[in-house]
Amino acid sequence: MAQVGVYSAALLMQHSHLDANQGGVLNDYSRFGAYRESVSSGATCVIPHDPEGDEAALILSLVKEIRINLAYRGTFNITWQYRSTDGINNVETRFYVNGVPQGALYATSNIAYQNVAETYLVDFAQNDLVQLYARATNAATSCRYRNFRITYDWELQYFGDGTYFNLAVPLALTDADLLDYTLTL
Repeated sequence: MAQVGVYSAALLMQHSHLDANQGGVLNDYSRFGAYRESVSSGATCVIPHDPEGDEAALILSLVKEIRINLAYRGTFNITWQYRSTDGINNVETRFYVNGVPQGALYATSNIAYQNVAETYLVDFAQNDLVQLYARATNAATSCRYRNFRITYDWELQYFGDGTYFNLAVPLALTDADLLDYTLTL
């Protein structure tokens, strides 16, 4: 298993996405020289925090939280679903990072789940908190929410010099290609 900071081609080759049958080209040793090339595995990775919940508070309240344990660079998509329980009164949701609102405030009175997708272009620092806040706008309803997720495309870059390959984007490689994270709420 390769770890961040380990640049051995032998270790990298143990990772399943680096095999030619899955779209990787890191095992193509004919590409050597002083150049840099991006290689995308085509895989979309998901950090799920899926269980359904219910929020009746009339102020935006923290309902889900994912802590990012290590710093990561990249473009991340934050997605979730939410709905009203009565079909008449609005409910609202918004995602935050470290208690600071990001993106739009979403509102609906629909009883069918609404899909939300936000793109987050800022790098994550160690121990950043990605949070979902929700509220009801009337005491007669509550906000149902589920499937709070962080998704990203797994991508490698390499430098060919005939002996080893470097990861330009230091994502920790694991069996599931996930960020190191903790579900804290």
